[in-house]
Amino acid sequence: MTTLAEETVEARKNVSRAVRIVIPLVALMFVLQTYLGAVVHPGYKFADPDVAFFEITKEVGGNWLQMLAVLGTVLAWGIGDTMAAQAGISRVLFSMERQGHFPKIFARIHPQYKTPYVATIFVALITGPLIYLLPLKDITSLVNFGALTSFIAMHLSLGYIFLAKEKKPLAVIMPAIGFIVTAAVWWGLDKLAKELGFAWLILGFIYLAIITRGFRVKTTLPID
Repeated sequence: MTTLAEETVEARKNVSRAVRIVIPLVALMFVLQTYLGAVVHPGYKFADPDVAFFEITKEVGGNWLQMLAVLGTVLAWGIGDTMAAQAGISRVLFSMERQGHFPKIFARIHPQYKTPYVATIFVALITGPLIYLLPLKDITSLVNFGALTSFIAMHLSLGYIFLAKEKKPLAVIMPAIGFIVTAAVWWGLDKLAKELGFAWLILGFIYLAIITRGFRVKTTLPID
């Protein structure tokens, strides 16, 4: 949602409001879903833990409910999440171009839809073949590494802003909790995810060193 801020009317108010509404709502849904699953199927004994909820839906409603759950997952994750990720990544590339970190072609805006269409097409051309080149489990792990590492960096940055710049020590509590929880989940990632993630991170540092001429050029973004 935050990557679409520039395309949102009254972004400062509406995007922050959307985040405050969606995150608690999604968290509540996940907790409720897990609770109901545990009530129906106590314990942790499944034929395949990766598809545990599909097994639970079959116990509750038979094959038809299981197929309905599978279909809903395909539509929500395979289509909905893919479109959201596609939109988010393309906007990140667009913003990186504006800071001079990517080729100018990524900043091209569609004349009718007012969206960064070149960046969107580029992301599709890169991510599409990965489905066939790498196992889904490895791709998911790599994505989780990037997301969790970004969240860890975000919590550290917030802690620094609240403590060092705004002199609000009590405000550090929430970023500290977020850092601990996120770091614990990050620590539980499998070995391959960490190896691929660190390799990608090293490539990113090398690229950053090149475009900043050995970290001599500042790359900070204005925060208003």
